[in-house]
Amino acid sequence: MPTVANLLSKPMFKDFRMVSGKSGLNNKVTSAGFLEWEQDTQITKSFDKGEFVLTTLASIKDDAVTIDRSLKLLINNNVSAIAIKDIYFKDLPDAIKDYSNEHGVPIMFFTDTYIDEILYAIKNETLNSLYTSFNEIVLDTLISNDNLDVLEKENLLRKINPFFHPAVMICAFISNKTDTSVISPEALDLYNSVLLDNGLDIPESIDGAELIYSFVKYKRGVLLIATINTTDGDTIDKFKEALIAAFTGSTALADSCIGISRSVIGVDNISTMLIDAIFANTSGILDNRNIAEISTAPFDLIIFKDRYLLGPNLYYEEMLDKLSETTSQRSPLLDTLITLVNCNGNVDMAAQKMFQHKNTIRYRMNKLKTIFAADNDLEFFGKLYLFSRIHFSKEYLDPFFPNK
Repeated sequence: MPTVANLLSKPMFKDFRMVSGKSGLNNKVTSAGFLEWEQDTQITKSFDKGEFVLTTLASIKDDAVTIDRSLKLLINNNVSAIAIKDIYFKDLPDAIKDYSNEHGVPIMFFTDTYIDEILYAIKNETLNSLYTSFNEIVLDTLISNDNLDVLEKENLLRKINPFFHPAVMICAFISNKTDTSVISPEALDLYNSVLLDNGLDIPESIDGAELIYSFVKYKRGVLLIATINTTDGDTIDKFKEALIAAFTGSTALADSCIGISRSVIGVDNISTMLIDAIFANTSGILDNRNIAEISTAPFDLIIFKDRYLLGPNLYYEEMLDKLSETTSQRSPLLDTLITLVNCNGNVDMAAQKMFQHKNTIRYRMNKLKTIFAADNDLEFFGKLYLFSRIHFSKEYLDPFFPNK
């Protein structure tokens, strides 16, 4: 389900002005409600945890004590946010704002938007949950459009969360290890539950610096984009450690792979950060790791970058053609290559797995050496590994780079 920040990033909410409770921007929004006449026990019974409450305060506009009590009761009920149409009020007493700040429940005002339209919009957002097709368009643009300037990138980023800090960002890509082209309904339900409904143990601040983040469904998984408003090196290290610790501590994500990007300063390198996380996730899947940092997978970064970011790469296709055909019939060379890589080059093990004689595997290895133009074993196995890494990663990375 969406957070308060997710909702405020939508065009309908662009004129909402927050007066308190900014620390509650990541509160989960479960539904929307309208406070009209309810007081005291009716408020306690009528408004649930996570509800985004709209009101004009019309029925109690002349009773400051009741306004104070009603808003505090809503906050005590752990509503996600309170939005007041400024027909009668344009601000609130400091005591109420302090209470809002203390409990992390945002209070905001708005002017022109109709309450019924807001209620309908929130209903649709809570039904759509992590999935928003517009967010996918934004992320596609940030990743693939090399002609965007810094301001355009920042404007796009703020369409996902208008409260992102442009100082330092880090990204994680979370996916089921068996999902390739698209996210499965089971995985989406899991991530809605673990990432949004229950939440991860991600701190709101580190050494006094504020942390703002959003989860967004994208292709075959979910992206976490996290930002912090400092460039202090020690704080950035703690920032990254806190994110990794939050994922490591979640047993529900044990069968998922979480790819962690490098941190970047400013929004100019946003595409690099997003791609880093996707590459790290793919590397982790291939190595059957739960947490994979791109900084510890430099070889995969080079391979994937060369394949998908540096223009047409015909090496893989050319070698695949040579491995897949002979002059007379289909050849088992590709299967042998893959089996050898999986067996770490062990001929005996590969022969057992393929139900072939060892001499047959050796014969095919000689053919492979010819195809790969390898003069020695070191060069040969290096080229096999390079080819196989591209081969195994293809189904996981192609969805992000459809034109490559």
